[in-house]
Amino acid sequence: MGWLVRSRVAVLLGVSALGLAAVLMRPSDETKSSDPQDAKSKSAVVAESTGPVIEDPGETVTRFLNALKSGDGPTIESLLTATARTQLPKYHMKVEPLGSNEARFTIVSVKQPKDKKNVAYVACTWQEPPVSGQPPESMEVVWIVRQEAKVGWRVSGMALESPTGSVIVFNFEDPPDMLRQKEALVKAYEQQQSGPAQEKAGPAAATAARPAAPAGSPSVRR
Repeated sequence: MGWLVRSRVAVLLGVSALGLAAVLMRPSDETKSSDPQDAKSKSAVVAESTGPVIEDPGETVTRFLNALKSGDGPTIESLLTATARTQLPKYHMKVEPLGSNEARFTIVSVKQPKDKKNVAYVACTWQEPPVSGQPPESMEVVWIVRQEAKVGWRVSGMALESPTGSVIVFNFEDPPDMLRQKEALVKAYEQQQSGPAQEKAGPAAATAARPAAPAGSPSVRR
């Protein structure tokens, strides 16, 4: 069964998804000034910060999202997988707090594939507060969570639907791929903005231009 990642309004999802990706993938000022050897040392120290033991994937995501809202950087880092905590500093990247304490989220479902006992997909709805009289922006995100020895469940990435309908997966354990997926999301948003031109060209052209979902990513059902 595929995991549902649907937007209520395609345009709002495009803007929200771009903003979410940009904030979560913000370059780390702390590691920018370090030399490669220093960055490796810092990543090793970060990887040792295991944090609390959590036995429920939904609880992990709940704590993670609360930390994103409140701007609690140390908690965010402690709830990432060891691989993510090690790899992100090497590429001068970190998962930054959103700092929007007025945002709201709801855990929609927690799914564990039968063939992957140490992986869970936690779907949630994230809603940003209204800005300048505009209606609240709402989007759905699937958080990919992995079970690790001694510490329990930790966040390894997220998946969301682009404006064109493809699923974009951000793997926090693979920063170079995260950058590629961010570029794909930007292109998808630009493609969504030029939708009227595609409609004139016909549905076949629009379908051909739709980016393909990464292999093994959560599927989208409409």
